[in-house]
Order: sequence, then C-alpha cells, then structure tokens
Amino acid sequence: MTWTGSSSYVRLHLPDDPMARSDGSVLEHRKVAAKMRGVEVLPRDLHVHHRNGNPRDNRPENLEILSNSEHWHRHWKDGSFSST
Repeated sequence: MTWTGSSSYVRLHLPDDPMARSDGSVLEHRKVAAKMRGVEVLPRDLHVHHRNGNPRDNRPENLEILSNSEHWHRHWKDGSFSST
C-alpha cells in the first residue's frame, strides 16, 4: 500500500521494516536509496535528493544520497531554501 499523506513524498506501509516510523510508514525514496547503497537502513544523517525536483519520482537514477550540508547547499544554489 502506498500513500502520500500530507507531504508529496510517497510513503509505503511497511510496519515491520527497520526504517518504519511510528505509524508504520517508510518513505519510499529512503527505501530505494538504502537499496542503492546495499544496506537495510539508510543512516538518518544522510539525505536523499530528488535530482529533478519531483518528490514522487523515486527511480534510482533520480535520487542522490547527500550529507546534510551537501543537501542544504544544493537547495541553496537552486533557490529552494531561503534565509527568511
């Protein structure tokens, strides 16, 4: 089962998954990124960036795994983060 909830990120209902939140959901992009890295759990200090800006496009070729600072700088450069 998939749903988007209040955000536009795709969530999977996987209550037994080690990355599941308290409501049993797993963000699909984090699940795909973990598989890309060959791990079961993607560390929380890593961010998954959608290259084309579409948070529903979770194809591996659209995802980039970044540190917090790399992710912040990427969005700062493209103007999607602001200081206000």
